[in-house]
Amino acid sequence: MQTQHYRVEDDAWLNDMHSVVTEHAIACEDIPTIPLYQARAKATRPAPVPQASDMPRAEEPTRSDAVTEGIGVGHRLWPILYAISSRLWLEIHRAHAHPVGSEALHLPSASLLRERVLQQLPVGLSVTDAEREVVVQGVIDEVIGAGPLAALLLDESVSALTVYAPHEIVVERNQHTQSAPCLFVDERHLLHILENLLCQAGQRLRPHWPLAEVQLPDGTLLSITMPPTSPRGPTFTLRKCKQTKRTLADLVDEDLLDQTMADFLYTCMLDQRNILLCGDTESGKTLLLNALCACIPERERIVVIEDAMVELVLTQRQVVTLLAHPANATSSAQITLDNLVQHALRMRPERLILAATNGDEWVSLLQAMYAGQRGVCAFMYAQSARDVLQRLETLYHACRYETNPALIRAQIMRSLDVIVHVKKMQDESVRIVNIVEVVSATRNGLKIQSLFHYREVCTEQITASHVEGFRPRFLP
Repeated sequence: MQTQHYRVEDDAWLNDMHSVVTEHAIACEDIPTIPLYQARAKATRPAPVPQASDMPRAEEPTRSDAVTEGIGVGHRLWPILYAISSRLWLEIHRAHAHPVGSEALHLPSASLLRERVLQQLPVGLSVTDAEREVVVQGVIDEVIGAGPLAALLLDESVSALTVYAPHEIVVERNQHTQSAPCLFVDERHLLHILENLLCQAGQRLRPHWPLAEVQLPDGTLLSITMPPTSPRGPTFTLRKCKQTKRTLADLVDEDLLDQTMADFLYTCMLDQRNILLCGDTESGKTLLLNALCACIPERERIVVIEDAMVELVLTQRQVVTLLAHPANATSSAQITLDNLVQHALRMRPERLILAATNGDEWVSLLQAMYAGQRGVCAFMYAQSARDVLQRLETLYHACRYETNPALIRAQIMRSLDVIVHVKKMQDESVRIVNIVEVVSATRNGLKIQSLFHYREVCTEQITASHVEGFRPRFLP
């Protein structure tokens, strides 16, 4: 079988090639729309490609088959389970109905609900003790849990799942998408489970606010789109936030970078250099940021700024996490990343970590770095180091009255020490493909010099990787 290899066609010292992003469109058929029930309250790393030995064999059940081992649509006990769970769900939500804008619904505990379920089971139901336990747990999942999605959320091999329609669920397992065997009965069943998930985060659906983004207690990120914004019906995505702590040594073992790169980045972190990471979506941003933050000494004060969701895991004692809050149906004031950057600078941090940046906050951040703030580590979505510099210039022009390009470039050059470009390759692996420094600012633009440059040299049998570059000027 012929293997396709990724090749960087660029000169040996500068990698400004743009990556190719392929969008996989998933078509979904129109589904019948039913009226939205009256909800009265508040809305809202890349794994290696599996080897042949890791693929499931026909005679061995996979973890996804565990969903069918329970009681789902089509099971002989499903009508009983669904009837009891629907009755209890409506009983709980109608009894705790609140007007719009009030507190979120507080769901009963699993132990209390278990007693109620046992009382609802039909007398003389011919089931074994094991089947009875599965029915009880299934009802609990339907009333206060994730219902048909519960087993998928517990499956460690599943990193994300998207519900396009009641009968169309797609999961991402080991960076490969596949259809899930679990199904919802109809759109109303889907909405019940969606409301359960929101209640776990202390929120509820709002018919007049069709968009919601929340973080569940286990760190899973939930993104919801409701009609009329989603004309085919409710759609939502669950993306697990892996809390596994990784170091640069772990990333070397996983071939995200080589040992020379790791040693250099470790030195930069200890020396409190200002580092800017860039890459596409799903390029290992959180993974690399966590590994870099693990290099920070225990004694230093750290301020972490994130965009509404907590994704970074820092084990140091002196850590303050600040979350931005976008405007929504209930918030009285919007807290932007720029607000948090300015607030964090008053806290005199020795390290300032920005997990995600969108725009205006970069002007405040560059001015702070130009004024002497050290130890900044931030991420920006861009497809090359050259794109990063062009975007910074554009943001500066858009947010400030300063129109002299030479002054803007000089400020950027003196603020940033290192730019690290991380990329998702065609074989689904993630690699650092370029580490550059900004060496000078001229009338024609900013000149960058590649310190480390990843290339693949393809032959008929093997693919060899090389790292080549120059010595950084800021090192003694």
